[in-house]
Amino acid sequence: SELSIVEPLGVGLKRDWNQRAPYFVSDITDGLNLKCLASTLFMFFACLAPAIAFGSLLMVKTQGTMGALEMVLSTSGCGMLYALLSGQPVTIIGSTGPVLAFTAIMYSTCQQLGGIPFLPSYAWVGMWTSLILALCAFFSASNLVIRHLTRFTDEIFAGLISVIFVAEAGKDIVNLLFQPSVAAGTALLSISMAIATCTFALKLISLRSSNYFNKRVRDLIADFGPTISIIACSAICLWMSSRYDIALNFLQFPSTLTPTSARPWLVNLFDAPVWVRWASIIPAIMVSILMYFDQVRRFHFRSVNKERVH
Repeated sequence: SELSIVEPLGVGLKRDWNQRAPYFVSDITDGLNLKCLASTLFMFFACLAPAIAFGSLLMVKTQGTMGALEMVLSTSGCGMLYALLSGQPVTIIGSTGPVLAFTAIMYSTCQQLGGIPFLPSYAWVGMWTSLILALCAFFSASNLVIRHLTRFTDEIFAGLISVIFVAEAGKDIVNLLFQPSVAAGTALLSISMAIATCTFALKLISLRSSNYFNKRVRDLIADFGPTISIIACSAICLWMSSRYDIALNFLQFPSTLTPTSARPWLVNLFDAPVWVRWASIIPAIMVSILMYFDQVRRFHFRSVNKERVH
């Protein structure tokens, strides 16, 4: 039957639970194989790379208030909980460009409004956002996506995000050629290793349809192709940089598990003025809309809930 855009409290959650509960154990046990291990390693790098990239940008945008360590920890924690409880374990969890832009705007707004404490205000926005999205889940607001958005919409969003990631990666590589502070050897090695990593991974994946080895070996190499390429090219890059004394910018992490800035892990919510606590509802609504439509691009959602997309 056709789903209503809004359902009574908890009806959609109860239906989802009844549908997925019988398969919860098998969803885990069926993944105990080499293909799942290959996918896990690939997803590890697919999640780690944007977490580091966005974390580094976040440190710049917030003047060191938050950084790559916070981004990596939050991505890993949320990713594990999402994989265990959501029924969609292959969905990539992590920050996106729009969320980073919102965080940067909010930080600058807090500074312009007389130095309002950013982290407590950011925490209140997060709490209100969680409440709004929880209400959307309780009343099955995601049915709007199922009823009115098609596979074409999913592919357009997925393609857009892919283009953004490729363009951002390409921009960082090309910028090495135009930065006076970057030595020629550094730029050459960085660009060469980036091209080599991509080319080597594609070559290993293409072995699946080649005549080399037997089918089992070909499939094994192809499944682990991206992981092999990343590890091998990273090792070569590290060896060449030390062998020929080429300075490369490696990611800087603290030696201990401490926040990027000198502060405790837990933020005091009551450091934010009372009016900020309530005014945070406004940006929370905007973030909720952003998060809601960001799920549109996760076409896994539609592929497991709508048969007509196949």
